[in-house]
Amino acid sequence: MKKILIENFHEISLLVGEEKTDVISVMPDQISFKNNRDMKVGESHNVVVRVLDKLCDISLHVNSIENKIVEAKVEGSCDIYRNFVTDYFNAEIQGMNLKEISKEQTKNAPEGEPYWFFVDSDNEIYYTAVKEKITSFQIAFSGEMICFDGNGVIIGSKWEEDSDRIKAKGSDLIKEGSKLSKNTMELLFRFIQSCQKIKSDHKKEILSIIKKRFEKDWA
Repeated sequence: MKKILIENFHEISLLVGEEKTDVISVMPDQISFKNNRDMKVGESHNVVVRVLDKLCDISLHVNSIENKIVEAKVEGSCDIYRNFVTDYFNAEIQGMNLKEISKEQTKNAPEGEPYWFFVDSDNEIYYTAVKEKITSFQIAFSGEMICFDGNGVIIGSKWEEDSDRIKAKGSDLIKEGSKLSKNTMELLFRFIQSCQKIKSDHKKEILSIIKKRFEKDWA
């Protein structure tokens, strides 16, 4: 698993003694953070990780320090910390695990060139584009869907026969809903943002289209 870089909207921090320290990145058995206490390579420290309102006591072994950033391995309470990371960062993990499906498995689309990124039937991103312009998309995260047909956006839950089998991409069925919860909207953003295989211009436009719809739901 690759490192998950911490953004300003992530609610995670590290307490070293009484001092709060910014977390830079996490993995299931590692963490990096700003060296605010003059730590040294080879040292071990007992610290507290805070995720949302949950606290986890862990023991760290300092592996390296570069540009005042500590890279440390989690030793004590590693299983608890791993659960913290995999639960809270599930959207990022799923997004980073998306694999691009070959064009041979993707139907030609009249809307434009198709792109398909897949983890499983509940976590995937499919879209079409003409050059840099997004013409349609179907995005599923944890079974929730958001679709764009070039004009408007609809949301709902995914419903597809034989959904566990990868096949040539077609139109998925969606049980349309009125709106998604704010938490689900935020997770969708994080899921899409974490897919490193999508062209940056395409990702930016997809997120912009979704943001316009979500702003209405948040109002």
